[in-house]
Amino acid sequence: MLPRCSFLLEKFFGDQTLHLPSRSNEAKTPLNSFRYIEILPVCPFIALPHNTEVSLWLSHDLESFQREIEGQNPVLWTAQVRPDRINLQEPLRQETFTMPTIKDVALKAGVSATTVSRVLNNRGYLSEALKQRVYTAMEELNYRPNELARSLSRSRSNIIGLIIPLISLPFFSELTSHIEEHAYLNGYKLLLCNSQQDKIKELEYIDMLRSSRVDGIIMGSHTLEVEAYRQMNLPLVTFDRQISPAIPYVCSDNYAGGQLATTLLIEKGCRKLAHIGGHPELNLLSHLRYEGFADTARRAGIWQTSLHTDNNSFDVLAYERLLEQLFREHPGIDGIFAGSDLIAAYALKACRESGRRVPADVRIVGYDGTALCSLSHPSITTIRQPVEEMGRLAVELILKQVEGASVSPANILPVKLQEGSTT
Repeated sequence: MLPRCSFLLEKFFGDQTLHLPSRSNEAKTPLNSFRYIEILPVCPFIALPHNTEVSLWLSHDLESFQREIEGQNPVLWTAQVRPDRINLQEPLRQETFTMPTIKDVALKAGVSATTVSRVLNNRGYLSEALKQRVYTAMEELNYRPNELARSLSRSRSNIIGLIIPLISLPFFSELTSHIEEHAYLNGYKLLLCNSQQDKIKELEYIDMLRSSRVDGIIMGSHTLEVEAYRQMNLPLVTFDRQISPAIPYVCSDNYAGGQLATTLLIEKGCRKLAHIGGHPELNLLSHLRYEGFADTARRAGIWQTSLHTDNNSFDVLAYERLLEQLFREHPGIDGIFAGSDLIAAYALKACRESGRRVPADVRIVGYDGTALCSLSHPSITTIRQPVEEMGRLAVELILKQVEGASVSPANILPVKLQEGSTT
């Protein structure tokens, strides 16, 4: 037999309490005037006839049950109805739950359901005292508004979709963090999709985001044809790709970044330069980093070469193979401009493994300005993108489009040279 214990269910009975004696042989207490019992805020009300008796059997000690009943570690109990009593002995099956409704909140707060709706949607003038009364009722009933229904009624979901190619890459990880932060500060939540540069996944994510009625989409992954983006019929912002004059994009000044990196390498005495980055046929604005590199080296009369990945992916093994190829075909390379901080870190690793000293034999400059630069040894010189500002601006462009305002199609932010120990 399970042990009995005593507990005053004052929270659920208001002014009237039900006392369950812990030492009595009888665990039954006449309810007298009680007609309803609520075990937890999310449990259904159990109707009882007048003068019905109740037995409560508990499998926990008093302290455990008190924690559970207060909602810190909820354990729900089933009601097995018999002609003369209700036994509360087994975990309550979830399918029997009846969640509180807006009408329950209205009844508890002593207002109309329309007033509760106005409080939830912040419509019209309502006194702070009335709002607080509604909020208190919601808290006591553990009421949670149906966000989908609310979004349908106001034609907005306050959700922004974000599709990025690979969340594990340092730049996209930091960018995602800033986008989420600024979306939240503006009352929006972020729905994150990690496409891994897979065209099928990207299409599926776009369909999912549209079905979820997001207010706009920030695109960091671009595997689809331009027409697919035009047909979204949603506020859209892209990163590092100009899809059409009607779709705004955010990027750093890639060309200026390529110029800065190359100028520094030349000033440090490098005479055989290499650039390693993504495939030029991807038509990304980041390819301008290479153009800035090549033009600067050409004007200075410096020999230069370029190696790039051969597919639309972020394969770190491909970077290792490119660096092996670079040192095999051009052993005299003394300056490397990497298309990202991650590639720069792999260049540093390749130099170490091939016996090349950095920066004595080879100087390296990355691009992005992520935390990876300061964590590497030696610290990596890089072209720093304003990642936080890019995240803030992307959210701002979505919100302006949601409000029907016009936005600038080209949003190009300046970069800075952040010199570390690899140059």
